[in-house]
Formats: sequence, structure tokens, C-alpha cells
Amino acid sequence: MSKTVLIVEDNELSLRLIDELLRSQSYRTLTSGDGASALELARAHRPDLVLLDIRLPGLSGFEVVERLRADPDLRETPVVAISAHDGEEEVRDARRFGCVGYLSKPFSSETLFRAVAAWAK
Repeated sequence: MSKTVLIVEDNELSLRLIDELLRSQSYRTLTSGDGASALELARAHRPDLVLLDIRLPGLSGFEVVERLRADPDLRETPVVAISAHDGEEEVRDARRFGCVGYLSKPFSSETLFRAVAAWAK
């Protein structure tokens, strides 16, 4: 059975690229462009991994992680933060909010595949 990855990215081009890359590796994907719909998808489908852009319209990525961690059914779902802002403070905040990993954009397909393989439970 293939793993399900929820991709949360507000940049349509980045979202489609990540989606196509993961589908090419036989992952089942769910996609969202904002935090509110990402939470709805997570609750409905319980993905094996969430790839989460930190800077989203409406709910920020960190707010999404907080809500996932507060939900008994989703608190153990691994979340990997993705962002073009890879400052030390943002990486530290991602870990503090409960992300298991951090990918700095742009990242290679191999980096993406390694992260997903390592964290999709």
C-alpha cells in the first residue's frame, strides 16, 4: 500500500512540481494551497506525512502544526516544513512547533525523495 503525503504549498507551480515528483515515485498525494483546507484534508484522510510550507495565506504553517499537534488523531503525523527562508531562527521554530524536518527551497528531487522516505510512517 502506498503512503499518502499531504502537500501544503501556496505557490501553484511548486505545488504541482512536488505533487508530480511524488506521484512518479508511487506516493498517493493530497494537495492544498492554504492552512484551513490542509487541516480539513488531514482530518479526512490522515496522511502518513505532511509537507508544509511555513508561509501560507491565512493560517501560517506554524499554526497548522499547532492544530495538528492538538488533535489526538493527528498529533503523531510527521510534518516536514518547507520554506525558501532557511534562517537559523525559522529552522529552530519549525522544530519547536513539532516539525520532524525542514527542507529549504529550492531542493532537489533526491532531497525530497529522501525526506519523504525517511518520515512517511
